Amino acid sequence: MDVLTRLLVEQQSAFLTQDQVDLTMVTWNVNGIQPPSVDVVSEVLLPERASAVIAVGLQELSAADAYYGGQEAESRLNVERWTATLLFAINYKYASGDTPGEYKVVGEVRMAAIGLLVFARTTVDVKTVSMGQVPCGVMGVMANKGAVACKLRIYETVIVIVCAHLAAHLEYWGRRNQDYIDICNRMSLPGAIPHEVDGNTQSAVKRWLSTTGDSIQDCHHLF
Repeated sequence: MDVLTRLLVEQQSAFLTQDQVDLTMVTWNVNGIQPPSVDVVSEVLLPERASAVIAVGLQELSAADAYYGGQEAESRLNVERWTATLLFAINYKYASGDTPGEYKVVGEVRMAAIGLLVFARTTVDVKTVSMGQVPCGVMGVMANKGAVACKLRIYETVIVIVCAHLAAHLEYWGRRNQDYIDICNRMSLPGAIPHEVDGNTQSAVKRWLSTTGDSIQDCHHLF
């Protein structure tokens, strides 16, 4: 450690403020259905303790036959329904929580029937830097499988949240592993922020949401 770095570390408390921000992530394969009641959403998806930032990954926002039939509007309309229901449920459940403040939508990205929604308290400094998507379906180009991602800045910390919908069934583990690698290599989230060079997010915190049931570890070369 050089002299300048050592002095900065020793004096960081003089110019650096640290705080804890809780993040909750949930995922749900909705199988093409419209959102249930606010009470059901609150009980099934939302934890008892309020978090400052809540990310919800949704898969199969439209039925498979509707998607392959080109009915893109069904997915778009259903994600709007889910966004409205989740926002109401979050504000309703945590209205009298231990941390006051209403929630708002700070990030929303959708690819065909895969969606990622990010909500945050209005009192928290959260900004969406960029969003991305990688299809991994039929021929590696169809969007029925793949991932969407949202790159956020929470105060001065960068976090990348990825929602993936990969091949089902145990025997397709090789396909899932390959899709994971493809997502890591192909996902692009541009937009440089402080402490980054040319949008490089190597030091960002990465978190994955997936419906495969696999344990997905941090991908060090992601983005």
